[in-house]
Amino acid sequence: MAAIAGYEPHVSMVLKRVRGVTMPVESQYSPSEIVGLSDENIVPVIDPALIVGEGLHFAEGRCFTTDASLLYIDIVRVLDDIEFRLKAGLIGLVGDARITRFGMTRLANRAAGILGPLKRTAVIADFAVTIPVLDILSIPESAWSPTDAAVVATARENREVDMFVSITYGPAVHRLKVTLSPRF
Repeated sequence: MAAIAGYEPHVSMVLKRVRGVTMPVESQYSPSEIVGLSDENIVPVIDPALIVGEGLHFAEGRCFTTDASLLYIDIVRVLDDIEFRLKAGLIGLVGDARITRFGMTRLANRAAGILGPLKRTAVIADFAVTIPVLDILSIPESAWSPTDAAVVATARENREVDMFVSITYGPAVHRLKVTLSPRF
């Protein structure tokens, strides 16, 4: 994986050069072997005929997983990167943001500020941030149901709020759950 470590997470590993390794022509995979390896979620290393010169390249970008929604390495890398950015970017608000309408709106806006540049640069197609407690806090307290009041009271008592982030990456929607809770 060091061959793709220098690339941005959204860059596919397909046809990225693998340096420092050689393979004699007679040892290289045939087209049917490449398909077979790919079907088994193994990334074959090939010397493609359409790329000028000799050199080995990754032939596939699949992960060894049974989760079809995380089948390709770039998807996993992008989601891991987004999760890290959210956690790192929100850590300053955890403990500072009160569980009020203003505090939760501030939290949602900060998350949108982290994800917005990724959308503008076309790394992701779209995103949505949902904080269930904010939905409750957005209506007048007199209109809360007993369940709403209990949810807010529990969040304030435990100092823990769930935030759901839906990421549209390519044609698929992926959901991340970020639990915001100070730990001492």
